[in-house]
Amino acid sequence: MHENRRCKWPGCTAEATHVDHIIPHKGDPKLRDDPKNWQGLCAHHHNSAKQRLERRISKGK
Repeated sequence: MHENRRCKWPGCTAEATHVDHIIPHKGDPKLRDDPKNWQGLCAHHHNSAKQRLERRISKGK
C-alpha cells in the first residue's frame, strides 16, 4: 500500500483500504503491476464512486 494511508479521493480523509489503479489496467500487466499506477482509496470510493467514473469514461461521457 502507498505510504500515505489516507484515501486519495478529493475531500475524503478515511483510511485507504483498497489499492486502486489510477489508469484502469484492463488486463495489461504493465499497468496492473506498476506501483506508480496505484493509489489508496477507502472501500466506499473504490467500490462505488471510482467504478461509476470509469463506466462514464468508457462510454465517452
